[in-house]
Amino acid sequence: MHTILESPHCSARTPRPAPRPSGGRQAFLLIALFTVLAAGCRSSSSTGPLADTNGSQPAKGTSVVRQEGTKVFVFASLEGSMKPLLAAYANANPKAAKFAPEYLTDEQMTELLSKGEKPAFVIDNMSRIENYKGSKATSSENALFGSDILQIAVPTGNPKRISGLTAFGNDPATRTLLCASGEPCGQAAEATLKKNNIAPAPDAFIDDARAVARELADNKADAAILFRTELMRFGKGKVEGLAIPEVEERVFVIMNVEPSKDSAALIDWIKRDKVAEESLTSTGLRPSLGRKPVA
Repeated sequence: MHTILESPHCSARTPRPAPRPSGGRQAFLLIALFTVLAAGCRSSSSTGPLADTNGSQPAKGTSVVRQEGTKVFVFASLEGSMKPLLAAYANANPKAAKFAPEYLTDEQMTELLSKGEKPAFVIDNMSRIENYKGSKATSSENALFGSDILQIAVPTGNPKRISGLTAFGNDPATRTLLCASGEPCGQAAEATLKKNNIAPAPDAFIDDARAVARELADNKADAAILFRTELMRFGKGKVEGLAIPEVEERVFVIMNVEPSKDSAALIDWIKRDKVAEESLTSTGLRPSLGRKPVA
């Protein structure tokens, strides 16, 4: 609830009149006085948290202003890999075009594309490649980006000696966390537990991977399930990953939608340059350097 403070000059109480001048001058002064008071009340009545000193607010329903540059859609969990990758590309190619990535869930990508959005390319899970077959690009222009994998995340040293997924079932001896089901890490974790015949029973579901990693780093939880890239990005050296047996790597593909010379140059650099490989590896993504294009 927003508290609106009433101006001391705008109370409902009728102001005490000044000594009355006579005749037409009295009427004129009274009209002027009430005009000033009314204007003062209007100017002080801007409400809402975004009102500025001029009383202006953003129009309702407007979207956040996007970055300048070639628009690309990137799967949300890859933000920690894509940002340094683009910085490395700009550093290696000072005259190259700028890119404006939007980090989205699968559902958000599908919705925006259905509304006619035309990013140069999309980086998404390989299993969703059929969603982009209608793009202008030929399949030979698509390329493997890299792969990520789920891991059991624990505080450095694994003080509770967590050894498997059973800790995420009904285990009162451990405090476990999962990302909320609307998050990529939550969806993947629940699918993995289900595949291993474990009913998820964490002590808490948390909205995002950053908060999960922070709980582990502060030793407020014993284990969670995160992608390797999220663990490295948010763990700050205080969280380590344990392998999950038989879990499949999630392969991400660059899929052209509205390709251009600028986007083709970036994709070629990602596929072939050692700087790109080092950038991706440093964030926990296993790069697909030199791999053949997706058929």
